Amino acid sequence: MPIRNYFYFHLFIFVIIVLFTEEIWPNSLLLIAQLVFIPVLFLAILDRHSTFKKMYPFIAIPTYVAVAWMSIFPSELDGVFAVFYFIFTLYIALYGIHRFFLRGFIHIEEFIIDIGLLSLPIGGIWLIAYTFDINTGFTPIITWLTAIHFHYSACIMLIFIGLLGRVSKRPTYLFIAPMMALLPWMMAIGITISPWIELVGIIFYILTVFMLFYYSLQTVYIAMIQKIFVSVSFFSICITICFASLYVLTTGFHFQLVTIDWMLIFHGFTNAVLFGFIGTVGWLMSIPSSRWQAPTFPLSPIRNKFKPKEADEKLNGLVDHMELYEPFINRQTVAKTIVDFYENTNTFTLKASIQWSPWFKPFAFIYRQLSRLLEQINLPISSKQVEMTGNIYRVDEGNHGRNNVRAWVRKIKEEIVFVALYSTHSDGIRTYMNIALPLPFTSMHGILAFIQHGEKIELTSVRKDETMNDVGIYLAFGKNGYFRLPLTETFHLQEISPGKLHATHRMHIFKLPFLKITYNIMQNKGST
Repeated sequence: MPIRNYFYFHLFIFVIIVLFTEEIWPNSLLLIAQLVFIPVLFLAILDRHSTFKKMYPFIAIPTYVAVAWMSIFPSELDGVFAVFYFIFTLYIALYGIHRFFLRGFIHIEEFIIDIGLLSLPIGGIWLIAYTFDINTGFTPIITWLTAIHFHYSACIMLIFIGLLGRVSKRPTYLFIAPMMALLPWMMAIGITISPWIELVGIIFYILTVFMLFYYSLQTVYIAMIQKIFVSVSFFSICITICFASLYVLTTGFHFQLVTIDWMLIFHGFTNAVLFGFIGTVGWLMSIPSSRWQAPTFPLSPIRNKFKPKEADEKLNGLVDHMELYEPFINRQTVAKTIVDFYENTNTFTLKASIQWSPWFKPFAFIYRQLSRLLEQINLPISSKQVEMTGNIYRVDEGNHGRNNVRAWVRKIKEEIVFVALYSTHSDGIRTYMNIALPLPFTSMHGILAFIQHGEKIELTSVRKDETMNDVGIYLAFGKNGYFRLPLTETFHLQEISPGKLHATHRMHIFKLPFLKITYNIMQNKGST
């Protein structure tokens, strides 16, 4: 069924229930979010081939019945029906987790949608608290309004912002989207702890929402009518948040500016009609597609601690020949020593200096105790230059898609610091270096792409153009599952003189630098 037909169907159900409901206002504020906005937006982003799609009717239909019964026949059983609805919100949140684990920490617009889905059960919990008359420390009406808040501000709003990021993701979006995800929680903390925190939160909320509205005006949509609807939706939040600030002054600082009844009428109507209804209709005019495409690279089946045997066949280099990476690497124009290093790795001596970022050193010290047991990424805390030795062994991973696998075991003195299983794979556009680091019950995969800069090369997990779809650092789970980590690594390699290389290896987490390794690489005499 087309998504617009779902919208008409859900809207029809809502209207029928309202006709049989005695207390239409303000109950319809939450009801329209439960029966129209959230289900339709959820179906708009739900993968039609997902198991969650097949499960939807079996979870959604009982939920609609429960919500309808609560509205038409309020009784002591409302708490039980609220639990039914809470199960529905958990189902939606689980889909957010599912999406997140498939994709990992990439595409912030999709991550924002995930946070919106994950926030919905909080609204479900507050609804249960209201229907069971649980003492939350607030009046019943505030408890009920908090349930509404998590439906609109934390769920619907973030889905709208995620869809906006699918249309346009300029640098400003990277500030707006995370702020809009954090501020509802900051305000909730302020309501609980201190009106001053709430006031600071609402000031930031006002600034961010106006930035969001301006960003929407600058965005190019598929049609002008969609731009009008979406922009009106975001502008309505600019208005309501300004009046919400007056309510904060009223409740937190005892200035008699607005009343709860007035807020219910103005704030409620604006959120339900101008924000929720107009915004949902606007996005349904043309639902932007996700930019994310699932990579299909092969995974190493090797898990836990892995040690090649000394009797295993030893190889000379990390690759047989650098022509594997053409046309993105030209063997004839890259510095000869760089080519020799990859093809004849064992003929080089590596000296490394490890530099942890100051902010990360406490974590590095803690991890150091574990890494010695794992014998993986077992780097010293000191920045003193050390020599790394090791060998390269052939590895048979069986029929798992990774061919010509070789293990590079690096040591400092007699202590193993890295065991990396090198292979390659191609996505039809470029060939990647596919490196697996075995870990307990899993393995970490670095999918790296070569970029040539004159005679120098860069090897990176950072996606820089459309030819680099697979790059990233992933954690494997199960047989074929993987999860992208918020890590990036980049190697820069240049020839200082014939037989001598300088390399830097930089790693970032959430774009924050935390590790830099500087290598001085010398070709052994008589190896040229």
